[in-house]
Amino acid sequence: MQDVSDKKSAATQAEGAFAAAYFARFGVSRQTIFELIDRYAALYRDMGAVKLPTAAGAVPAACSKGCWYCCHTIIVLTAPEAFYLADHIERTRDAEGLAALKEKVRAADTVTSGQPGDVRWGKGPPCPLLDTKEGACSVYEGRPLACRGAFSSSLPACKKAYAERATNPRSLGAEPFIFQNSDVVIRALALGLKSTGRSLYRLELNAALVSIWSTPNAFEAWLAGADVFQNARAKGFDGPLV
Repeated sequence: MQDVSDKKSAATQAEGAFAAAYFARFGVSRQTIFELIDRYAALYRDMGAVKLPTAAGAVPAACSKGCWYCCHTIIVLTAPEAFYLADHIERTRDAEGLAALKEKVRAADTVTSGQPGDVRWGKGPPCPLLDTKEGACSVYEGRPLACRGAFSSSLPACKKAYAERATNPRSLGAEPFIFQNSDVVIRALALGLKSTGRSLYRLELNAALVSIWSTPNAFEAWLAGADVFQNARAKGFDGPLV
């Protein structure tokens, strides 16, 4: 019987082959990249169907609106996801709202630039895209794949981890309660683009958005081979994804 790592590896290769064939047939463009991310996003649309393993058996994800503890650590994404997110932000805000959010992200970037995940978790600030009044993501439909695929089996454990914030929550206690299910599709996307000669790196969210907003025609420049995100690579995530 295959163990979990074998199954994930097989799924990554299969989905990566699909992505490569998709780009070979339709080309690499804003539309084709966004359509592929839409395909992956659909996998996480029904959080109620997720079952997570615990000592007491499988349980539904504990995540819900108002629970924002995981929004206080580093958020990593790839270039295609950053463009997808920036596009969502620009389409869903008026000029005043967009300007305000850009300023909020830039202000956060001046604090978080170059910080590793454990420092971010311990000291903050939270993700600038978090609506602290609502306790919810303000860009929910455009959020990165890592955010879509992160689930907790225990709200009390998340609260405790946030209150103590001295240690990465993944390492608290003997029984894991945070599960990340996005690695397969993120690596599949990387495999698909690698087949076209493009390597993907893990980027820090704030720096990636600032890079896009600071570069004229950023998507077209990236597509042509410019290193638009040279200052946005997440600390501790060295080298290309695949």
